[in-house]
Amino acid sequence: MLLKNPTQLKKKAHHYYLKNTEGEKYVVDTEKIKRSEKYDGFLAIAYHAKGLSHEQVLDHYHHLYQIEHSFRTFKGYLETRPMFHWTNKRIQGHICLCYIAYSMLNHLQLRLTKQGTPLTEQTIRTHLSKMQVSLVKQADQYFYLRSKTSEISQQLLQAVAEKNLPDLFHKDQIIKYL
Repeated sequence: MLLKNPTQLKKKAHHYYLKNTEGEKYVVDTEKIKRSEKYDGFLAIAYHAKGLSHEQVLDHYHHLYQIEHSFRTFKGYLETRPMFHWTNKRIQGHICLCYIAYSMLNHLQLRLTKQGTPLTEQTIRTHLSKMQVSLVKQADQYFYLRSKTSEISQQLLQAVAEKNLPDLFHKDQIIKYL
């Protein structure tokens, strides 16, 4: 298909082991294939961290998919894509926000696992999005009213809070729970 429509190949021909012979004509680059064959079955990993053994580097590499998966799901969930920032400061801030969100999720998952209730990212997000606190005024008094919590929501709260948050509390009591 790509050989029949060479305009799609102009910029990427080298990715497909093709070479341009004359104008818009492409042929298979057998020499490049032979040069690449000597690396078949090998994976090269470049790193600059000092003090890590080869085994540790490989172990970190094998867990890379978890980090990439988390960033992909966070970008979708937080609707942070596409990233239209034009200054370095804003780009760095955006990446920092993604990293903080990932770190918080990772920390929460570790705490949940320690308390014996490991949960997936999706389960955590689903239950967090259902949790709400409303400010209610009644006879010149202000109260915070928490939405009904599920069993999983209770587990999430236990993983992050020192004290249980009551269903209803006066606005002046909020400091006790922060």
